[in-house]
Amino acid sequence: MTGQTKTQEFNQFFISNYDMLLGFAKSINVKNDYESLLHDCYIKCHKRIDLSGYSGNTYLNFMRVTITNTYKTAYRDRKPMVAISTHGEDSVLSGGDNRLQSWNAKAEAKLLDDYEYELYRQEYDREMSFYNTMVYAYVNKYFDARDNMIFKTYYVLKSKHLNYKQLAAATNLSMTSVSNCIKHIKKSLRNNLMCYLNTGMNKMELQALLNKVQAILLTDPRQNKQNYRETYQQVFEKPWNGCSCNTEPMRQALRAWYDKNKDNLN
Repeated sequence: MTGQTKTQEFNQFFISNYDMLLGFAKSINVKNDYESLLHDCYIKCHKRIDLSGYSGNTYLNFMRVTITNTYKTAYRDRKPMVAISTHGEDSVLSGGDNRLQSWNAKAEAKLLDDYEYELYRQEYDREMSFYNTMVYAYVNKYFDARDNMIFKTYYVLKSKHLNYKQLAAATNLSMTSVSNCIKHIKKSLRNNLMCYLNTGMNKMELQALLNKVQAILLTDPRQNKQNYRETYQQVFEKPWNGCSCNTEPMRQALRAWYDKNKDNLN
């Protein structure tokens, strides 16, 4: 794809996923100006794509990494430090006493340790918040209202170590029903969640689309323009707007998408 097409694609991704991205930025630190953080990261990503393109697997991870790193940098810039330097001959150190310097060094080391731990804790909390969001999105998309209710009840109350008997009572369903439902959803998540994170599809949907693209790539785009256009729109969720007399770029875009996404089935 051209750089212009990539920026348009990124803009559409940002608009479609704004609420989720804002939630991720908010999960980093609810007291932070998370709206400004998200908008700053959007401008940063947009400029990078416009200047050098983007060949990663998903804009979602691109934005998450940018948001996380931007926040870390800002946090590091404003973190408190203990001054070790002395001031003139009135300093305690001027008499050869190194105790203050030793105390300052230990205090700074403690601050650095606390800072690293806080970053680790925040990173873990962000990861859990992100995966929880995506798990809910996946279950909403692929399971009916009844299964959603069972799973979300189980998920919300998991900190209470809910067993299937208690879950059955909470949902007013049989123990067999809730047990089968939870096991089925967990299996589906294990098999499909990473594919869903990268492509927005489960493996079965991705396999079907990959097969369709593979089949269309074996045909001549000059003699099969309509099928190429329909496949392009299905893959990229937008119509092909290139020159109708030159279909090769459309074929190249489909080939690039196929090569990038076939590994998501592993």
